[in-house]
Amino acid sequence: MKSLIIKTPKNKQYSKRVFEVIIDRTIERMLRRAFRRSGNKFRLSSIEYCPIWARDKNTKEKMFLRIMIKNRHDNSQLAITSNDICSSGVTHEEVISFLDRSGIKRIIF
Repeated sequence: MKSLIIKTPKNKQYSKRVFEVIIDRTIERMLRRAFRRSGNKFRLSSIEYCPIWARDKNTKEKMFLRIMIKNRHDNSQLAITSNDICSSGVTHEEVISFLDRSGIKRIIF
């Protein structure tokens, strides 16, 4: 796979993979913080998720609402809203992609 090279003003080059690692760590930190606020422990291997979508009444366009995350060990549920995701500096597409690449099971609530 050919990697994308991005040049910076100081003439340094970074591969696309470096940025993906930064985004993945940001998402993992966001999930860890969300679980800590709810009082639950966080392990990537013990969660399942379900993205929640809605349709705009006027345009019938699909809109992202939140991601529901379930902890398999204690059956606790957690909602991560689009505001939580945006305040972390990532998009919902990146979060869903990260969850899929991490081998986390997608479920239907």
